[in-house]
Amino acid sequence: MKRVILIAAAAALVLLPGFALAESGTLKLPAYKQYELKNGARVFIMETHEVPLVTMRLLLPAGSAMDDPASEGVANLTGRLLQKGAMGLTEDQISEMIEDVGGRIDVSTGRDYSVVNGDFLAKDMGRALGIMGKIVLSPDFPKDAFDREKGLVVAEIQADKEQPMAVASKEFARVLLGDHPYAH
Repeated sequence: MKRVILIAAAAALVLLPGFALAESGTLKLPAYKQYELKNGARVFIMETHEVPLVTMRLLLPAGSAMDDPASEGVANLTGRLLQKGAMGLTEDQISEMIEDVGGRIDVSTGRDYSVVNGDFLAKDMGRALGIMGKIVLSPDFPKDAFDREKGLVVAEIQADKEQPMAVASKEFARVLLGDHPYAH
């Protein structure tokens, strides 16, 4: 249960419709609660009750800018593998658990953060946090999934080399940013 609480506390940035721009041009958010855990993680909860849904966002400071230059792509590959196996559960079992509650979980990796997104019915929030906790706190990184995802990444890199815009963007970042981690 400790793991579920940790992920709930680290992940529960709940933003549902209901914020608008005030006349002054500043963003006016609905009331929200903010908590800080013993480990320093901050939790923001913004409630709306128009629909019985819960949206969770876990922002992890683990993006591509933190990859070692000799190991570019580690953050991306790690994110891709989170749902491929956890706590002895297979990728299919994890997918089935998510489907059983009619939810959705996806993982994306950017330069500064990896983000785990989850959308579930409010009545299934406990189960949803359990699933998210498993994949974030206890991933298995199965070898077959690792090999498959690594192969897909290599194929994507090769495909990008044939796309002029992708090549130009990559080279522009290298020229503009030099040795800065954002260049890779």
